[in-house]
Amino acid sequence: MISCYHLNIKHPRTSGMLFDDLGFELEAGAWADITGESGSGKSVLFRVLSLRERLAQGTLIVAGRNTSRLSRRRFEGLRRRIGACEQDAMLLEDRSVVENLLVPFIARGETRRAPAKVDSLLETLDIKRWAKLQVSTLTPSEKRVVAIARACVGEPSMIMIDGGLDGLGPEWTKKLRQHLRRLHREGRTVLLFSHQAVGPMLGDGVELRLEDGILEHVERSKHVPNPEIGGPRR
Repeated sequence: MISCYHLNIKHPRTSGMLFDDLGFELEAGAWADITGESGSGKSVLFRVLSLRERLAQGTLIVAGRNTSRLSRRRFEGLRRRIGACEQDAMLLEDRSVVENLLVPFIARGETRRAPAKVDSLLETLDIKRWAKLQVSTLTPSEKRVVAIARACVGEPSMIMIDGGLDGLGPEWTKKLRQHLRRLHREGRTVLLFSHQAVGPMLGDGVELRLEDGILEHVERSKHVPNPEIGGPRR
């Protein structure tokens, strides 16, 4: 599903390299926790893998497509297949929660069953009471929940969340973790970029930790034993 080779990205604040010849592979349907300290490059890697930015140096293959060879139209079409949530909730502040959750369907041209799917997600996360509320009236944590929900809605083949579930209270962390694990069991590829690994329910995930420009495989803790997918390559 995702293969990355010889990724080279300059550090945004120094003259050195943030990533120097970075490479790794993840199979379709994988769960990967990409962890690291603040400033380690998680957000930069998120923007590249979620196709928010085109890769300048290196090779990135997503869903069997070499992104460097795609036209702008096809690149954007592939990007729309990824449910992505940035650290800052990029929501339409003057629109309702429902209207925000409909945006991915509109972008993908899949509006026929959109209202029913949005209603089902609102019920699953127990946020139907927010449906008609204007986003600007929500708290920062509530906006984050809506942003993550929007990344999950519409059955994207891949879900990527920058910041993971960091900073949310125990209740929301539990609900969102359960929902992401459910989507993973249904075959979605899930990537969380965060300080701490969450892990899938059945233990078939991998943790890749960013440190000093290197992406290293981390031995699994008890909640995610025996990963079955390959670790990073350099």
